[in-house]
Amino acid sequence: MDDGVHCYDPDGTLIGRLDVPEAVANVSWGSAKRNRLFIAAETSLYSVVKGVTGTHPTGPGRQPWLEPASR
Repeated sequence: MDDGVHCYDPDGTLIGRLDVPEAVANVSWGSAKRNRLFIAAETSLYSVVKGVTGTHPTGPGRQPWLEPASR
């Protein structure tokens, strides 16, 4: 088994780890509530619904789809 996904506090303290049965390549939060963690591994794509809200790829708390379009 590979090392899985590690979750850290901003101060560097390990909060927890999700075990994944193969090497992890990338992770991303998804779904309308951003509470589904997608885990891309060597040969599979996993998804786990968590009891937390993940950050948005454009920055914490941002919702660019609600912001007015810049021209």
